[in-house]
Amino acid sequence: MNIGGFLKTSYSDFPGHLSSVIFTNGCNFKCPYCHNGDLASGRAPATETFDTILTKLDQRRQHIRAVVISGGEPTLYRDLPDCIRMLKNEGYAVKLDTNGSNPEMLEHLLRESLLDYVAMDYKWLISDYAPFIADPVLAASTAWLNASIDLTIGSGIDHEFRTTVLSPYHREDVLEKMGRRIAGAQAWSLQQYQYTANQLEDCHFETYSKSVLEAFANCHAKAFPKMKIRVRAKV
Repeated sequence: MNIGGFLKTSYSDFPGHLSSVIFTNGCNFKCPYCHNGDLASGRAPATETFDTILTKLDQRRQHIRAVVISGGEPTLYRDLPDCIRMLKNEGYAVKLDTNGSNPEMLEHLLRESLLDYVAMDYKWLISDYAPFIADPVLAASTAWLNASIDLTIGSGIDHEFRTTVLSPYHREDVLEKMGRRIAGAQAWSLQQYQYTANQLEDCHFETYSKSVLEAFANCHAKAFPKMKIRVRAKV
């Protein structure tokens, strides 16, 4: 894997766990609001190798027993299963953050029991995805997205779907339709958009207030008992 960053300690990325986070370089999406612009574009400097990260994790073993693999998009890397297997062999719980673009890889990881938690980005109505995908093959069909949604819901492990909510793109009726597609999911997180200097495209979108996000969440609380909102700190 081409690693573009490593966070030694996170209190929020892996629910219920103090974790470290590995960030992979490169993404096959081009979401203009992405707050990890350098990683999404593959421009983040590769200052770490997987071996050096294993060494750092070993030094913090007393405190860290969980690892998140995020991006960018980790499932672009064919050696992802081998890397996760090494983490699992060392006793770490592993969470994968993914955009769902590689259901074959996701299915393999689940079949091999290599994951303890999956967080899948669920960005828009399925019919609205194409303009935000860099890979023309993916943009031509949404079969991969439906497959990844179904794999995640049926995985039998802890999981969540995550939507970064932008005004006016995620109106209440849009979220209603999105929620129906992931009925049966364990959790759905609505994340507040916040402009950052590292955004993939230097443009500003409207931000929903915390109170509006809470109202959205309350509307879906019955269907998703673990509905969450995440409000970003201004940077």
